[in-house]
Amino acid sequence: MAQAVPDGYVPLPVGQDFNAVIGPLYGASFPEGIRLGVRLMYRHLNALGTAHGGVIAAIADLTGLLMQQMSGYTGRMTPTISLNVQYLAPSAVGEWMDLRPTLVRATRTMLFSESGIYADDRLVARSNAIFRIGATTTVPFATLGHFFADTFPGSVPEPLDPL
Repeated sequence: MAQAVPDGYVPLPVGQDFNAVIGPLYGASFPEGIRLGVRLMYRHLNALGTAHGGVIAAIADLTGLLMQQMSGYTGRMTPTISLNVQYLAPSAVGEWMDLRPTLVRATRTMLFSESGIYADDRLVARSNAIFRIGATTTVPFATLGHFFADTFPGSVPEPLDPL
């Protein structure tokens, strides 16, 4: 029997590319910020039976989609410039893994973030990332601005003033 998705999370429209392979992915907006989550399945595990580091890194890399919303740069491409992940503890099949990002700084051309990655509310990894603020795009699933604006009204701020 499939385990329930935690309250507040709804399916994210991620298309049929790599993001669909690591999903299904879910998004949520809470007073403390927006989040991205996934229920860990057998396909997410390594030979030791814990979440594969590549899966955790891929989830951390999706911070770029959330940074679009947190900075107000919705509809813009945010390719990854740098991604560092620190693996702190194992996580197992069936656990709920969620990404809790913080926008540290936004400049005219880049977004800087820190994220905690949790499995059943235990911190299992941390990440720091830099994303380039790119051109406006209409590529499906390259941004989630419409999703957060429509699903979680008020979660998309006005664009930040460049520093």
